Amino acid sequence: MEHTTDASHSFESREVRRISDEAISLMSHMGVSDETLREACKRLGLENSFCKFHRGIHDVLEYFHEELIESVTRSFQNKSPDELPRVRDKVGYLLELCILYNASLPNSKQLVKSMLSFALLPHNTCFFASLVFKVMDAVWHLAGDSATNFSYYTKRWTAGSVYISSLVYLVQDSSENASETLSFMSRRIEAVLALHKLKNSVKGMLPRVFKVFDVHFD
Repeated sequence: MEHTTDASHSFESREVRRISDEAISLMSHMGVSDETLREACKRLGLENSFCKFHRGIHDVLEYFHEELIESVTRSFQNKSPDELPRVRDKVGYLLELCILYNASLPNSKQLVKSMLSFALLPHNTCFFASLVFKVMDAVWHLAGDSATNFSYYTKRWTAGSVYISSLVYLVQDSSENASETLSFMSRRIEAVLALHKLKNSVKGMLPRVFKVFDVHFD
């Protein structure tokens, strides 16, 4: 009996993956909606399986981002640690892998555009942001970050903003292998690092400024 149950669960999992993949392939021209998911079920002759997606198209988007994380993780683990000595190098490379994953999909530009349009709707923004945060959390963990203070959140939201802005750029990119998007992303990362250095420089100057003007906080 237990064996039958396991087999049933395994089959259902494969079925859900098939439907999810089909729905993702339809998003580029149908948009991101429950209707797209229904159409995917219909095309596969699995109309009754729509009920297995308890959150509708949200489940498909979660599946998409889990697949992204899995793909990025595999590619990163094949990279020699000597090639990426610093955490910033690792994060940059991982973000590059995220972009290349999106760019490698069929009708990638229209697919990404459909997802971004979905994310812009007020009732979808928080959900989509949570998916991006999950991806960025995986990125920072793979890079070796172990922060538990407030920087845990700022690092992930900062990386997320670079990732999203790069996806927006990707929609209009006609270069080979998304090279222009990767260059854009690299510039964004450098800008973030420059701002971080400036912030640290200002923080280092403040004690001396306060000393000159005899300012005390005790």
